[in-house]
Amino acid sequence: MASHDFAVPEFGQAVIESDRKDGYWVETFNFHKDEVPGLVASGLASGEIEFLDNPIAAAKHEAKVNGKRFDPSTIDITGPWKKYQVAKFDSPVAVVAVDINQNGLTDIVVCHDYGPFMLECNVKGGWISWLENPGRDKLGEPWKIRMIGRWPAMHRMKAGYFTQK
Repeated sequence: MASHDFAVPEFGQAVIESDRKDGYWVETFNFHKDEVPGLVASGLASGEIEFLDNPIAAAKHEAKVNGKRFDPSTIDITGPWKKYQVAKFDSPVAVVAVDINQNGLTDIVVCHDYGPFMLECNVKGGWISWLENPGRDKLGEPWKIRMIGRWPAMHRMKAGYFTQK
């Protein structure tokens, strides 16, 4: 058996948000297809859908905008990550990251208006909404919301391209 050299990952500790008051869903989120991932998080009670920006991705974008060289080794990722609220719904549950219109920007699909619990779901709820990523230049502004469906008690979902290989 031949020996191979493999890169050994290094792990560290980081508190990226120390004062979160409500949390239900956390998902890795590549804001743009060429970036290191940040996170998208939601809270059942607050209804907030938030993007937590990886400082490496933010610094890389800033360097590009300012025409400067980017050196990721100079970025401290152990401190708090900048947070952006992208939308707010009644009881958001599942959150899925997917580039729906295939423009290189990762969008968010969320199901919401679930109801208090499974056996008392909101029969007029179960909305599925697409939050369209506006790009880094518009971070901090609400994302465009497109209602794409409804299924009462919807609380888990996946996204995919079902008409393409």
